[in-house]
Amino acid sequence: MIWKTCCLPALVAMLLVSCNHALPPSGFLGEDDARLKRNSKLPFQRSWQNPDADFRNYNTVVVMPMAIDRLQSLGYGLDAASVRNFGNRHRYDCKQLAAYATSEFRKSIAAGRTKRVLTTRDDPQQPGTLLLETTLVEAVPGRPSAQILNFMIPFTALLNRPAVGIEGRVRDAATGETLFAFADREVPEISLFDTRKFTYYATQEREADRWAVQLRQIIDGTRRKMKQDPFFIQPINW
Repeated sequence: MIWKTCCLPALVAMLLVSCNHALPPSGFLGEDDARLKRNSKLPFQRSWQNPDADFRNYNTVVVMPMAIDRLQSLGYGLDAASVRNFGNRHRYDCKQLAAYATSEFRKSIAAGRTKRVLTTRDDPQQPGTLLLETTLVEAVPGRPSAQILNFMIPFTALLNRPAVGIEGRVRDAATGETLFAFADREVPEISLFDTRKFTYYATQEREADRWAVQLRQIIDGTRRKMKQDPFFIQPINW
């Protein structure tokens, strides 16, 4: 009875804190955003694919650097109460995170069997080329101190709630036509122990790794083996 009295409210609080609300539109996708909706077959909160798009007709992908000009501020609530929110630290962190994600996207797509990856856009009108454009919309840093304190004061880890959200699209480089667009926000799974929660941005990098694989599968046309997001409860996470 005591266990129920103490633990059930904490479990409810954990579920509420871990709730992954939808990423608000940043304006990056423009008119494409109106086409986005939930697709249970794809691991994004919202997405859309041009029904006439055939990625087999493309042999080159230009992965543009992830932008951060649409980045949301941490506001004035609990998210803002972070040591990474002093001065320009948060923006600097986000530049590093965006650079990491860009690198992972390029490496993942290059590891596929069907596309050659370019890092510059010397000839944007080149036929047979896809343009992958992404922007970092949200990046809430983790709270390593809360995760460490949880060893002494149970449920303190509930204060550690990192998050990351991006928007992106794949366009035909020659025509500018959008072939695929998506928006996604991710938070870490509920875990008894997550090694990455002892850092500020390692959970966000884990999500970037997952996005990299998922985007490669879409661009390569191997969606039948689409890497889905893991179950929202993971006893041990790495």
